[in-house]
Amino acid sequence: MTARKRRERSGSEVLKFLDDHRLDHSPDHYTFAHRYLFASDPGFAREVAGIIDGGVRITPSEVMRLLFSASTPTDGAQNSGLDRLTLRFLDIVSDTLAATGTLNRDLVQASSSLLSADVPSIRAVIAAMIDRTTKTEGQLAEATAQAQRLREELNAARDEASRDHLTGLANRGATEERLLELLAREGGCCFAFVDIDRFKAINDAHGHGVGDRVLKAVAAWLSETCAPHHVGRWGGEEFVVLFQRVSLADAVAKIEQARATIGQRQMKLRETDQPLGRVTFSAGIASSRGRSAEQLIAAADALLYQAKSQGRDRTIAEAPIVGV
Repeated sequence: MTARKRRERSGSEVLKFLDDHRLDHSPDHYTFAHRYLFASDPGFAREVAGIIDGGVRITPSEVMRLLFSASTPTDGAQNSGLDRLTLRFLDIVSDTLAATGTLNRDLVQASSSLLSADVPSIRAVIAAMIDRTTKTEGQLAEATAQAQRLREELNAARDEASRDHLTGLANRGATEERLLELLAREGGCCFAFVDIDRFKAINDAHGHGVGDRVLKAVAAWLSETCAPHHVGRWGGEEFVVLFQRVSLADAVAKIEQARATIGQRQMKLRETDQPLGRVTFSAGIASSRGRSAEQLIAAADALLYQAKSQGRDRTIAEAPIVGV
């Protein structure tokens, strides 16, 4: 299940909980339901479950008591940020509905008064209606501006959540989503596993600070050489390149170009200006060929293992399909 589908399902489950308990779709109630259903807070969940056991509906007063009687759990900065944006969105929707709802009521009342009003009062009513609609237009314009700012923040949060913080590349979750997208398209893709050779020795000899700089350098060189194709960090010293609409032979050529480029770079220690030596990588490349994501990943991983076993600093790809 993709992250987007998981978010959609969690949202529908929250709304179902609110409807089952006849709770308004307010920011506080949404926060309460989300915390009960999805937050890692066993004590809070047990207390709520004790109240609703046997199908008993929880009351709004109990919701507020439970919601503010204990500190809200934190599942990480990313989730807190997205929850904050969600609640801001609900506030905007609430404000917009309130503005349009009162406008409709006022217009109905004003229209009724016009049926029996004399000329002077008609002018006053129309003037009041114009003033009321002008104010509502301003409220809606502000709500629209807030929604646009919220969209920009949400896009930034989504991009932040999909990035590896060290290298700036797409992280594993984003790479898995991209892989599923490519496999669903006609033509499939080629999947390349790239693993820095003897990376542990670099960390052991020079420290993790130097290791991090090596990771960032390899990420930059790999992205530059393989552009415009998707490059992501899979974890540790392992990277992935997803080639769309590229033959297996062309994918191998790109990875070999990157391997040669990185192997020719002479890295130095920033602190002492001493040479670090050659940094090399091994790679395994497989094409989709109708495989599932799990099967394709396993195939590329097996090829990477072969490259490591055969001496490292090399690329091994599966045999191309005859005639392709």
